[in-house]
Amino acid sequence: MHTASRTTTMAGRRPTPRPIAPEISQPAELHTRHRVRFAGRRLAAAVEPAAGEAGHGDRVARLAEQVAVRLGYRFPSLAFEAGLLHDIGKAALPFDPTVLPRPLTTEERRIVEMHPELGAVVVADAGYPDEVVEGVLLHHERIDGSGYPFGLSGARVPLLAQVVAAVDVYDALATARCYKDPWCRSTILRLGHEQRNRWFLPRVWDALVGATA
Repeated sequence: MHTASRTTTMAGRRPTPRPIAPEISQPAELHTRHRVRFAGRRLAAAVEPAAGEAGHGDRVARLAEQVAVRLGYRFPSLAFEAGLLHDIGKAALPFDPTVLPRPLTTEERRIVEMHPELGAVVVADAGYPDEVVEGVLLHHERIDGSGYPFGLSGARVPLLAQVVAAVDVYDALATARCYKDPWCRSTILRLGHEQRNRWFLPRVWDALVGATA
């Protein structure tokens, strides 16, 4: 996978990780769709209570699957898994960025932007399909090349990653955080309409709008 070598090179400059729950370091064998979902929920539960974003992963998972269905994605359940686990890398950060009631410093932002790669390592080690690993790794990429961690653009950003990205933006804006009040749906949709073709394909955002109607 194109991103694998880059993910590996991150090991030398990762921040000292917080302890991660035992089920992350020694995942069970994943044999069925239901068992995979159960394992995914355990992985996600390991990060969310500490991240100040309770329920975020579950909401992103459910909406991402609905968007994938609307797009005719062949395996919508992969969107569910990628959405559920997209922020799992935050468990390995040395601090919790979501409870800071102020903007991040430049150094803090550099560290936070490592979370997709850290999460992709966890998800890959747990035996998830490549599409899920890519969804976790690339959910902060934008098709205009303005995202991270690699600055990919256009078709180099997989559709599944765009789905998770769009839903992540929607849910982050729609819910209250320690540093902001929730946005109303009309304001979110206006922003998304303005940014489609920059952040993700118009059809991805249109499918999200339909799924949240």
